[in-house]
Amino acid sequence: MKISDDERVARATMCAIAEPGDALMGRMVGLVGAQKLTGLAAKPANGWFEDLPAGQRIVTPTVAAVSVVAYVGTSAQQDPCLTGQPATLYVRQFSDGSSLLLDPTDPTGKTIVASIDSPEGGVGIEIVSFSQNASSQTGPDLRVAVTLGTTGKVIFYKIKNPDNFFAHRMSWRLLGQ
Repeated sequence: MKISDDERVARATMCAIAEPGDALMGRMVGLVGAQKLTGLAAKPANGWFEDLPAGQRIVTPTVAAVSVVAYVGTSAQQDPCLTGQPATLYVRQFSDGSSLLLDPTDPTGKTIVASIDSPEGGVGIEIVSFSQNASSQTGPDLRVAVTLGTTGKVIFYKIKNPDNFFAHRMSWRLLGQ
């Protein structure tokens, strides 16, 4: 079976929606397109969306925790039966869509990147926390664990803690006010 050119170039969209009822009704009214690296300048009223590059699909369940949303865009291949298809990891701050992914090649560990490519694919994803000193003011060591499609090996990617991490639990409407 071959994938047609139309199927490969169709766009998929990741949506962070403020009102779940709108999503259930199939409406994306008032959503704002987020920039891939910087997100939005302010919290949008109804949520944000990001169009994935042509040909990518979200086939691994999206995960969200502690104001972080992580997802993997998988690129289609000519042979749909291949395992471990190339993928791209995205990690966004839920409130404004800004990237939280830290560049694994940066020795300072402070450079944020829009996404990270994984030629080995990504068949599983989780947001995990590693313990640090309890008196640390920087918060926990948050990472995204990606299970590779070719080997099943788990790779951990460091992420920046979200802006609202130390705030108490809030609703979407209160974030950013």
